[in-house]
Amino acid sequence: MEEGKKKNKGLIVLVVILILIILGLVGYIMYGTNVVYNHFKAEESTTQKEEETVISNELASELLDKVPYHDHVIDYENKDLVPYYNDKYIVSDIDEKLLIYEAYNAAVNTSYIDTFEKGDFPTGTGGGKCIKLANLNDFLKEDYNITIKGETKEFEIPELGTVGMIYMSEEDVCLVPQEGGMVSSYITSKLDKARYNGDDIELYTTVLFNYIAWNGETMDHTLTSDPEYKNVLEKFTEKETDSDISLNNEKLFQKYYNQGSKYKHTFKLNDDGFYYWYSTEKVGD
Repeated sequence: MEEGKKKNKGLIVLVVILILIILGLVGYIMYGTNVVYNHFKAEESTTQKEEETVISNELASELLDKVPYHDHVIDYENKDLVPYYNDKYIVSDIDEKLLIYEAYNAAVNTSYIDTFEKGDFPTGTGGGKCIKLANLNDFLKEDYNITIKGETKEFEIPELGTVGMIYMSEEDVCLVPQEGGMVSSYITSKLDKARYNGDDIELYTTVLFNYIAWNGETMDHTLTSDPEYKNVLEKFTEKETDSDISLNNEKLFQKYYNQGSKYKHTFKLNDDGFYYWYSTEKVGD
């Protein structure tokens, strides 16, 4: 009888030990599974975060279109119109007239903005293409984080190639063309790097500058590495079609890319959640 009780006690102890071992194994397996799961979740979260910080080429292109660039004075006495001459320009350094002209162009080239014609302007040829001042302010706010008050005033377009006058009132703004200009300029640039710096977006570009002048029959191009057209890289006379000129410019840019000027463009968020152009600064040659 005593021997039977001892056997039962031994069996109970053995069962308890086996149960403890099984529970321990199950706990270990569950812990290991959880560690692996958390590891994959951490990797997934990191990957998702990296994907969210990628700046698309489309967004970069849209932002770079907001950087104002128009030459106004050939001798460069007034450089406040162009954010490339000094080491750094911020939006408040740029002549407001240029920002109005940039925002006007952006608005009239957008399909959802209504345009209308007005005439009887003091100077100019033909009527003017107009938009509501409210539409202009929408683009000024989105692109440069500023707005203007409606007032009656006029000013010359701060750009060499497109001669004309801007006429403003309390309700609308109109561009009235005049005779075409004899000189103009443009830049060719390449996006080298795009990154977030906190909430800001920074775009790094390489830029070459092209100055164009009428020679009596066609246009002479001067390609330089600097905005004052001092370091001349190549000259050519325009004899080709527009597509040929575009292809030639692309080849020349590839040829002289390493001699281009380097710039950093910074874009900040405004209160409406749009990225506006804040500054352009030279970062090296």
